[in-house]
Amino acid sequence: MIITRNIVKAAAFGLIFPVLANAEASQKMAFMVPDYMRLTFEDTSVYKQTDIPTATFHKGQVPSKKVIGPLRRRGWISKDDTTTIDQFADLLLSQLDPNTYETLLDCHDAVCGGFNFRFQIDVLAAPHVYINLGNFRYISLKLGAHYKTILISKLADTLWLQIVETAEAEKLSGAELFPTRLLSGAPHISVSGTVPKNLVMHGHAILSDLEYGSGSSNLGEGPFSSVRELAEYLLENPDASVILVGHTDTVGKLEANIKLSKDRAQAVAERLIRKYGIESGQLSSDGVGYLSPITSNNTEIGRDMNRRVEVILDKVPK
Repeated sequence: MIITRNIVKAAAFGLIFPVLANAEASQKMAFMVPDYMRLTFEDTSVYKQTDIPTATFHKGQVPSKKVIGPLRRRGWISKDDTTTIDQFADLLLSQLDPNTYETLLDCHDAVCGGFNFRFQIDVLAAPHVYINLGNFRYISLKLGAHYKTILISKLADTLWLQIVETAEAEKLSGAELFPTRLLSGAPHISVSGTVPKNLVMHGHAILSDLEYGSGSSNLGEGPFSSVRELAEYLLENPDASVILVGHTDTVGKLEANIKLSKDRAQAVAERLIRKYGIESGQLSSDGVGYLSPITSNNTEIGRDMNRRVEVILDKVPK
């Protein structure tokens, strides 16, 4: 069993960023990701160079357009037995008016360039995105100063989605490109990954890549990037402390699930202490069983999402 992150409704992220100028253009490039997809990764940059592929792999390279400006990269995953990558792409593209954007590139696995193409484009690290070299589709779109790339891959019953969004800063009329108030009032903290970012910005995070045996509290060997990121944060901020909270689905009795959730959270604490040398005083653990779901337990996807370990910032570093 894999502990996964909660769904983040894509409707809240329709624009590249909360851009004040060129809002009409960015809205025409916006679409909603189905809410059964689980967001596993997100990062943003105020000003960064990005290569947007414009053609398939040819003569040792992937022709690209260099864009410098705000950047957002996100990844999703879902279990899906029936939907093909083309059906999923059509679901996304059908939300856009084809008269409002230009398709720079739209290709499949071997046509794109297979292995050579995959290793020359921007791809999030596993487990956030996995590319099945025999079954992926890549699309890059342009509207005015705005660019969006879509990468869809599927292996067996697992579907991965990556969306990268950017814009040419010099053409955005000096607009506010990034919500600079997000960290207002927060201490200055070195942020190295998605777990620290969520702790700083939201006060909690989900450890999205943990693996346990079915019905067991035995934490797999890993390595688990979420645990490493949490360890780095705690080592860099020795005044901080966190609470690890386990959650389960509704299968079984509440008492048994509460014990299982506590044991799974404690297993993470023990891994942090044993492997990374985290002080025990920075950690505490608890579990609430199935009393705090993040979605319905009526489907396997929902139950999978509800089985998770969260980390809550208990004591903010000075």
